[in-house]
Amino acid sequence: MKKIFSILFVLLVVASSLILISCKNSAAVVPCGDKQQIISEFVDVDGTHYTLYNDGKAYREKDGSCEFVEQYYDPRFLQDNYLLTDTTMYAKSGTILFPTKNRFVENFEAHSSLNSVFILRPEETQKFWTDITLQSPLAPTISDYVNLRKCIFNSTCTFLDNRIELAKDPVNPANQVMKFHAVAPSPAMITSKASMESTLTFFRKRDDVWFEGKYFIVGTASQMPYSLVDFENKWFSSSPGPRVVIIDNRIAVENKFGIKTLYKQPSSNAIKLPTGQWVTIKVHIKYDDANAGVVEVWQDGIRIINATGTTLPTSNSIQTNVEIGITATSVAVDMFVDDIRISDRSW
Repeated sequence: MKKIFSILFVLLVVASSLILISCKNSAAVVPCGDKQQIISEFVDVDGTHYTLYNDGKAYREKDGSCEFVEQYYDPRFLQDNYLLTDTTMYAKSGTILFPTKNRFVENFEAHSSLNSVFILRPEETQKFWTDITLQSPLAPTISDYVNLRKCIFNSTCTFLDNRIELAKDPVNPANQVMKFHAVAPSPAMITSKASMESTLTFFRKRDDVWFEGKYFIVGTASQMPYSLVDFENKWFSSSPGPRVVIIDNRIAVENKFGIKTLYKQPSSNAIKLPTGQWVTIKVHIKYDDANAGVVEVWQDGIRIINATGTTLPTSNSIQTNVEIGITATSVAVDMFVDDIRISDRSW
């Protein structure tokens, strides 16, 4: 049953950069297609023009022709992986239908073990979390950390260097929270990760996602992770979407696709993210593949980002994943997380 149900645990994040830019494979040069079939295009920082067609094929323009880069997505990703009834959108996993969830609250109090937090059987529809990622020097490759995740969920092994565990609140020991620990990546690695996620959300163009969580980063300002929460599409190459990042000790939002637009705080009154205390971060994103997208972020009730722009890689993209914790870091980090809330409307 776990083999059938494994689609809920597959992590498709294979790099932090869009493959359209970094792909080194040999590519065939072909005539450019019908421009009316283009669903997305952009020019990267080097001036190279990329186009994505509605069949999921991505090209770069070169000398008046188009050079095939990759199959960015399967054009049947929606009908093959979801079923819409009169009231519910279901994710398909073999013969199993699992309801998607755009609303969930998690305070970690009801759990007696780490495994009890996650969906390990199809009947556990009351749960939200599906996956963990522990990418580290001792589990650097996709197969390494996927196998590690499987054996942790099967209770046949324990953690290596990075870890996730239920823990006491560092301020109020009577409160139970989730603790994330990540070591620094090795020189051959891009990033280190200690995160958990749900692959059960379903947000489309013009939908709103509201997210809130409490974060306690241990240590000094030099011991902060790069990203805290990622919103992703697991069916597209490199799992594109916006993510909340920390740049110069300040919260920002980065598009993990295309030219990687960065939404930062106004420099005149930017607020630093403190360590050694609980901080509440609230995020509102309206998804749009054009300038109608919205990005808002609050830190301890103060709105620090209020911007409009692109927040969705393509018009037909859906955002399926919410990943929290140490979702990327270049330094060793210890961090606590509590009181997670996600919704399709404000509260």
